Amino acid sequence: MAVVAGVDFGTLSVRVSVVDSERGLLASANAEYPLHRKREDPEYATQTHEDHMRALAAATREAVQKSGVPADQILALALDTTGSSVIPVGKNLQPLDDYYLWCDHRAKAEAAEITAAAHREKLAAIEWCGGVYSSEWGFSKLLHWLRHNPAKRAEFVSAFEHCDMVAATLCGITDAKEVKRSVCAMGHKWMWNASLGGLPPEEFLVKVDALFAGVREKIDGEFVSSDHLAGRLSAHWAEQLGLKAGIPIPAGAFDAHWDAIGAGCRSEDIVNVVGTSTCIIGITPSIRLVPGVCGVVQGSVHPQRTGIEAGLSAVGDIFQSIATRAGTDVPTLCRGLENYRAGQTGLLRITWDNGDRTVLVNPSLRMPTCWAGPCSFPRATWLALVRPFLLFLLPAFSRASRKRKTKSALSTKCFNRRFRRRPFMTGSTRSTAKFTLLSASRKAPSSDVCCQA
Repeated sequence: MAVVAGVDFGTLSVRVSVVDSERGLLASANAEYPLHRKREDPEYATQTHEDHMRALAAATREAVQKSGVPADQILALALDTTGSSVIPVGKNLQPLDDYYLWCDHRAKAEAAEITAAAHREKLAAIEWCGGVYSSEWGFSKLLHWLRHNPAKRAEFVSAFEHCDMVAATLCGITDAKEVKRSVCAMGHKWMWNASLGGLPPEEFLVKVDALFAGVREKIDGEFVSSDHLAGRLSAHWAEQLGLKAGIPIPAGAFDAHWDAIGAGCRSEDIVNVVGTSTCIIGITPSIRLVPGVCGVVQGSVHPQRTGIEAGLSAVGDIFQSIATRAGTDVPTLCRGLENYRAGQTGLLRITWDNGDRTVLVNPSLRMPTCWAGPCSFPRATWLALVRPFLLFLLPAFSRASRKRKTKSALSTKCFNRRFRRRPFMTGSTRSTAKFTLLSASRKAPSSDVCCQA
């Protein structure tokens, strides 16, 4: 028997679960943090490192207290986060600015420049991330920051993904070169590829912009999958979290990727993780480059498999925004919608909010809306979004299952419904427990062990 803690950083809150290897979930808690937006700039979305760590401490203490487990019996802690959520740091890993959150799309121009340069220079790595570099990803966000913060460039030491920054902070690491970087984060969002020599070469980066000079060396380092340790919990953060100092912390990953593990994903499965955005996650023992996806990365989801990510840039947040503008909530908008037939509301809406991440990957796309019908506008809008979302995904999964003899699952944070008969778990925090147990034992998973756990 082993008791561990799993941490899931979402867009608006962090969730912490205490899990027993035999009894399952013992307790969970969450704590919110603000998302900073600007009415004059809808592409802007940031959060602070201090808010994240404050919320993590509060949620961890509450979860441990509710579990009734003595703190010294919790053997390990693992974490996942959103991504690409990027923070520039200076000396001693001190933040130079807020995180560019995953849904910050200010770097549209930078992403287009990187894509054009990659095809012009025939950079092989671009084909491993679907052929188009996104404004949601690391290099485009870092370049945007460098261009718009000339006074801080001299202080710039490195930049980190959220999962790597939190893990390093918890371990008390202050030297950027000592931070273990997640294969999941760097492979899907920074074009890191072991078979291609790691990160894109310096010669390519400086052809995009001279501001990239020296950046490759600053973000280079040791890249590891989540069956390796990022370090051990420092005395300071052990006190803040109410845990025992020295417990192992594995390298972090992205929330949707560990959600797939939590849903029971195995080789050749496809899992759709529905939250603020939507990620379609698959794992396979083979390598096949797919146009339009958000990365094909060995070791990203399962340490010994190739992970594939695709999805939509906005889903749950669209539903919430419709309800907010109407002065109501999503459950209220849902009432009675089961009685409507397709097309009855008279409203047609194309779900291209924030750009269609797959396959077009165009952040300039917006949502055309046509309406003439008997239903109230907010309710009609909500129904017009939900119905095609489900009708599009489920047949697609069925076709994939018939063609490739795969299984499919819908793992959701927003919809608690099962679409297959395999044991089902929702939420990343229980998924992190699987990696935490592996870290506590210091054994790497083999075959599909961590997927079947």
